[in-house]
Amino acid sequence: MQNLFAKTAGVVVAIALLVGVAVPAANALTVSQITALLVGAGIDADTAATLAAVLGTSGSSSSSSCTAYTRDLTIGSTGADVAQLQTMLVDGGYLTIPVGVSKGYFGSLTQSALASWQAANGVSPAVGYFGPITRSAMPCDDSGSTGSTGSTGSTGLQGGAGVIDEAKFIGALNNEEVGEGQDDVEVVGWDIKPENSDIQILAVDLDFDKGASGNSNFHKYADSVSIWLDGTKYAEVDADEFTRSNEYRKTISLDRGAIIKDGDMGELVVAISAVNNIDSDDEGDSWDVGLRSMRYEDAQGAIITDTSTDNIGDSTDDTTVGTDERAFTFEGFSTASDLEFKVRGGDSTINSSQTIEVSSTTKKDNVTVLSFEVEVEGDSDMVLDQVVVDATSTNALLNSVISTAYLYVDGSRVGSESVTSAMATAAEITFDDLDLDLDAGDTYDFEVRVDFQK
Repeated sequence: MQNLFAKTAGVVVAIALLVGVAVPAANALTVSQITALLVGAGIDADTAATLAAVLGTSGSSSSSSCTAYTRDLTIGSTGADVAQLQTMLVDGGYLTIPVGVSKGYFGSLTQSALASWQAANGVSPAVGYFGPITRSAMPCDDSGSTGSTGSTGSTGLQGGAGVIDEAKFIGALNNEEVGEGQDDVEVVGWDIKPENSDIQILAVDLDFDKGASGNSNFHKYADSVSIWLDGTKYAEVDADEFTRSNEYRKTISLDRGAIIKDGDMGELVVAISAVNNIDSDDEGDSWDVGLRSMRYEDAQGAIITDTSTDNIGDSTDDTTVGTDERAFTFEGFSTASDLEFKVRGGDSTINSSQTIEVSSTTKKDNVTVLSFEVEVEGDSDMVLDQVVVDATSTNALLNSVISTAYLYVDGSRVGSESVTSAMATAAEITFDDLDLDLDAGDTYDFEVRVDFQK
């Protein structure tokens, strides 16, 4: 015992001398640096390593490190510090936790995310190992710690282990109409109320189902799907990401910040933007949408996936609107909007009977043969896709009289069609794929001009 005490006393003296001459303080050094200094002072390696571990963890940390991390982390590590590291990586956009997976296990996804964070923050080597160098470079929150095991996590969430207490349909959003060309039309929503903790909504799993008839391609009706919380948009995806192959079901990740406070009621809403040219055969077709699951994070950093609270989840088939779904329809302009498309005669000198002299030697082109005026009444803009004009000739086929017809709007050519032998003496000339934007309240001058044959 006396010999052991003597050795220990000698070690203490050696440590004191080292602290006195070293430029950095001992508690600002890494464990490996302290070990090297002790071995250099003549202390055997085993004793130096033991003492270095005590000195490296018992003293106050350096100003650039966070007290939440007191050990190295790598593949297979578990615990609250792993969960906190994952929270930091998620917040920074480096890591996405899979649906149904809780934080707290250091796996290959965490390793890859950490390597990306290291590379972005100048930590070398950027291999995904959480050691002393990475710990010293880790950012702290206002409390000087990144720990999330207390009442407030690094995301600012307050509370303990949180759950969703209510998830009920917003009654006012039912059987909504989405008019072609309309943006962000709310079709379904849920009142979400958390309990025991603030929650941050991370992702929603939406499932669209088509009615018994009509076009089953969702993108033929919709242009995009967006997710809103309390009037703020947190996600938007193209409608063509809902396909037959995924049965029109997709998990949509939300931007950070979709937070509902403990005890408050948040309004989570799905909105649809429709395409500008819904086929007339598809107008009035019904779809329904359900929220199959919702993934959220509580103040303790736990990631929870809810599949059954109130109106979350559904077990009905794909052709019946279930109790956990809401129906909506896609409509044409005439039924979905306050819109009236009025057509009136234009320049009377053009529309009245007129004689046009045509030479057998000189071609007469771009002659105006019809004039009409279009007014868009109401409060909705529109897109004009097609104009059909009746043409009739006497004692001759149309193509022997005219070769090409043109459509002009306010003096600008917007379409042209060739006149073929198949049109006989009476036919419809169809100007299609026009994609003309017409503003509500405006009036437009249309003209049909033709090239006459020699």
